[in-house]
Amino acid sequence: MQDLLRCEPSDIREPGAKSETPDMTPSSDPSETAPTCRLCGDPQPTENWRRPTADESSGHDWEQASPVERYCGLCGTPACDDTTLDRLQSQDIGRHAGRLYGASLVSPTPEVVAFMAGWDVAAKGAADQSLVPFDMWVNRAHTHMLVATSILTRAQGESILVGLEEVERRYRAGQFRLRPSLEDVHTNIEKYLTDDLGIEAGLAMHTARSRNDQVVTDMRLWMRHRVIVLAHLCLDLMQQLSTVAQLHLESVMAGYTHHQHATISTFGHHLAAYAEATRRVLHRLNHWYVTFNYSPLGCVTGLSTTFPIDRHLTADLLGFDGPEPNSLDPIASRWEPEADLGHLLAVLLAHLSNMAQTFILLSTQEFGVLHLHPRFCSGSSIMPQKVNPDALEVIKAKASEVTSRLSGLLALGRASLTGYNRDQQWSKYLIMEACLEGLPAVSIMARMVAHSCRPLQDNPWLHREVGVDTAKLQAMAATGFAGVTELMEQLVAQSGIEFRHLKSVMEQAVAISLQTGEPNHITHAALQEALSAADLNLDLDPDTVQRLQEPCAILALKHAVGGPSPQALEAELAQLDAFIDSQHQVWQVRRESLQAKYDACCQLA
Repeated sequence: MQDLLRCEPSDIREPGAKSETPDMTPSSDPSETAPTCRLCGDPQPTENWRRPTADESSGHDWEQASPVERYCGLCGTPACDDTTLDRLQSQDIGRHAGRLYGASLVSPTPEVVAFMAGWDVAAKGAADQSLVPFDMWVNRAHTHMLVATSILTRAQGESILVGLEEVERRYRAGQFRLRPSLEDVHTNIEKYLTDDLGIEAGLAMHTARSRNDQVVTDMRLWMRHRVIVLAHLCLDLMQQLSTVAQLHLESVMAGYTHHQHATISTFGHHLAAYAEATRRVLHRLNHWYVTFNYSPLGCVTGLSTTFPIDRHLTADLLGFDGPEPNSLDPIASRWEPEADLGHLLAVLLAHLSNMAQTFILLSTQEFGVLHLHPRFCSGSSIMPQKVNPDALEVIKAKASEVTSRLSGLLALGRASLTGYNRDQQWSKYLIMEACLEGLPAVSIMARMVAHSCRPLQDNPWLHREVGVDTAKLQAMAATGFAGVTELMEQLVAQSGIEFRHLKSVMEQAVAISLQTGEPNHITHAALQEALSAADLNLDLDPDTVQRLQEPCAILALKHAVGGPSPQALEAELAQLDAFIDSQHQVWQVRRESLQAKYDACCQLA
């Protein structure tokens, strides 16, 4: 919980520049700040990080791991930026000698390998282990309230708080693990206080609450934390999309409908579309935050209590905007905040899945316009030439996974007698798995955009070209009659002929052009023949017919708001950047406010 969400920009250096490997090693001085993820801000290492080269004798010590091996187990962000990873890997730092295949052509780093491997050899761990810091916060807030309302004595409260501090110290040192025999995190902590630490007052800590409101509050805090992490991941994705789109203002390409050439667009226009989709996810994250940032603590079983508790105090100590107004609702609706978060995750991953499939097609030999960074690819166990876009394919799988979890959450919310029911416990596992699958996909995609979608250039560390072949994209845009629609629009505007009449003429002109062996453009002769057959007469010369179908000429005419012309796209990207800046401030204020509440709750005597 310490330093909940400190977000810093990636330290990207050009090849040849002097740089130091980012220092992610915890200091031996306990007074110094623990290392945090450079994107989501979580303290490192996280529960889900495992040292890739560790064995039983060496363990999973963060301090012993190489810089390449360190990454955030929550969001999948590596400790080093990708340019630094390129440099380190070019020096054979972090390359795994045990890799069986693809080492000469692909270079996935441990966080990408973990992302692609799924749960083949990794364990997900106990769900409640990730609730420990949140349950500790809830216990502290509840204890402070019990003392403030004279339900417990000051001496009892101080004894409990000292014990909780010791439990947290041992947890951070890796010395506090949940015992399966004690069923859940709440019982584990309480029994540790009373049995292991001998704090008799711990027997009174559960006064005026139930595990019902305790776990709902824990999960509300856990989800709020994931929402903040996801907001920063989405903002990073949007920033990468906007930044790279700026490089493709004039990267002409054919847009597609039904997997066929449609009309003229740009690669930057497509990237901006993905950023707009992510903007809507940010709106949904804001809605989740303002809707569910209320405290269920004190609802007890759902039917309140006769103790004179102060729910406003505990809500404030936990950083909520207030207590839930009805004690029954948050207990009976335990699935709803989870389903809302699952829904926006499913929508986000659906967009990422569409991006992934588009990038996969553009990277095939048939298209050959997108040269993926080898970090996000995998080799074959039999075919020596293979550079497979596995990370993109896995993003599509993750989208299906998250959607299935959402279906489970929605099903859990049906057909229950109003009140607490044990089947609601499974909402915890479903949303945790949705986040576990979904969050790293956002980070991976942002990095792929940043390092695979720039205009094609030689990577001096990799000694190969990475990026988008804009020349080939433009050449492809001049095929398959991609300029015919805009030719028709210009003729309608200049002649005054009704659209539907001229549309029929243009269809005939396409057919005539194909019959005469021209597969890409309407010829002047074909257009004149089609016009004549429709008793229409337009004074057009061959050069004008050709020019009005040229991709670059067409692009310059698409000035409408939201269109792909450089001017229209620049205006859209300026609005996107302003939105990103404003949202960074919103989420930073929330993060800092929650950090202050947490610190205050820990320091209260």
